[in-house]
Amino acid sequence: MRKLKPTLWAAVVGVAGVVVLLVWLNGSGEGGSTEAQVPDAALSTHKNEETVEDRTDRRNTKQEIGTDGCALAPPAPPHPHRALELDLHAVGAASAAAGGRQLGSIAIMGIAHNIGREKIEQARRAIDDLGHGIFQGNFHTFIYENDSTDCTASVLTEWMRDDRSHVHVLTDRLGAVAPRGVHNKRIYMIAQFRNRVIRMMKEFQGKKFDYVWVIDWDMLPWKAETVASAFLQKQPWDMVCANGVMSKYDMRYYDAFAYRSEEFPGGPAQHPGAYFGAAGYVSNVMVGAARGVDSPMVPVDSCFGGMALYKANLFDGCTYSSDDGDCEHVHLHRCMKAVNPGARFFMLPSMRIVYDLDQGEIAGYNVKIKRR
Repeated sequence: MRKLKPTLWAAVVGVAGVVVLLVWLNGSGEGGSTEAQVPDAALSTHKNEETVEDRTDRRNTKQEIGTDGCALAPPAPPHPHRALELDLHAVGAASAAAGGRQLGSIAIMGIAHNIGREKIEQARRAIDDLGHGIFQGNFHTFIYENDSTDCTASVLTEWMRDDRSHVHVLTDRLGAVAPRGVHNKRIYMIAQFRNRVIRMMKEFQGKKFDYVWVIDWDMLPWKAETVASAFLQKQPWDMVCANGVMSKYDMRYYDAFAYRSEEFPGGPAQHPGAYFGAAGYVSNVMVGAARGVDSPMVPVDSCFGGMALYKANLFDGCTYSSDDGDCEHVHLHRCMKAVNPGARFFMLPSMRIVYDLDQGEIAGYNVKIKRR
């Protein structure tokens, strides 16, 4: 090893002394600290380190994405159950008087396609109010969704996530097509979808329900009391359907397709080519079936009107169908009455709900209607 010359040693020592002096001066100023200064790069690394708590918070705030590609809203706190504006003791007494029925448990069933957040959330509030207010939490909601092109599947997923003990959702991407030879492909497929949600109910943990409530979603906001009015009726019933009207300002009964009674027994087969439309048979039904909310129950062979309540045993051995193009509810009710002779079906005027129709849909029926 070569030895450094004395002059070079002196230079090295001198440089080292200057460095030591500068470090000492930098840390010993007025009010200063004698701690070694952390380089900027080290500070930057230190600031970017995550604690376990930081990582947990970051994961918890990460946006969830539904199967349809829509962002899910954060978990919602439980919906505050509104006190119902009716006498619960009167409900129980009326129910017991009308055939000795007990308000034990209820299954709520619906099919969904492109509903949207607003209608789902308004129905969710009413279902919660009824399920907790009348059935003391002994209820289950079954929803079958397929092929929505909006965020309906994600909104339903949020609902199930927030209330897994009461809400059960099945979503499908079917691209469903009706087989050849059916008269009305749309109604045929709706019947198949309704049967799917019936299977969801029947396959759920082997549970037996006392009531089944079938609902559609295309309504303006409604309250649980609207449905609960069925349990205040003194007259015994096995099925009651809603008094679904055209709009707040048009009290015609909208769902004439599902309506059959002694006064209006006909369907598409009885009025070929003259059933639907503003001048068709259904327009007379829409006027003739209309009732005020204080009217007595109307005996029917079939009706729906946007929602219907059933004694659950009526679904034993019966499903929806529509091979001939008639309404799927008509076929279901025909089966129920065949299997259960003497079953009592009514349209319940106090169960009034309002369809959310645009002016074009309403205008399609705005012609002079022949009254029966």
